[in-house]
Amino acid sequence: MAKKKKKPAQKTAPAKPADTQAKDQAVAMATAANVPTARFDPAGGPLSAQVSSGFAQPGSYTLFLWELNENTIVMEKAGNFLNSDDDEYQLPGTNAQQDGRYAQALVTVAITPPELHYAVALSVIQDGKTLATDLKSGTGTAGDVITRTLWVLSAAQ
Repeated sequence: MAKKKKKPAQKTAPAKPADTQAKDQAVAMATAANVPTARFDPAGGPLSAQVSSGFAQPGSYTLFLWELNENTIVMEKAGNFLNSDDDEYQLPGTNAQQDGRYAQALVTVAITPPELHYAVALSVIQDGKTLATDLKSGTGTAGDVITRTLWVLSAAQ
């Protein structure tokens, strides 16, 4: 009786680690949702997030840094646009830990005449260079209170 020939084993790509898969999925989702992605240099300086408001509209914000693929808040900061305090915050942890994390800002501004325009932004910065910005702007009427949610994903180059 003749022996059956074995089929040669098909070569498959090695599985990606779970963190890499989760980051790739986060980047794909961010791209599909038009969320800016801050491509940073893992060997560069620390990352920071900055919240800003234009047109001198008063307001406040809460800044969150979310862990990759978890409902875990890594950092939470609150601030306002009523004083000269800095609205830029260094992100905690190493650059490697920032890979795939989302920065989120919930920003509220009050429309104060005579200026009826507003602009709010969340930026991710490294080594003095802005890597990505989510900017929302528009026009309101006197007395409007505008709330916008801003997102930026951090991903290593």
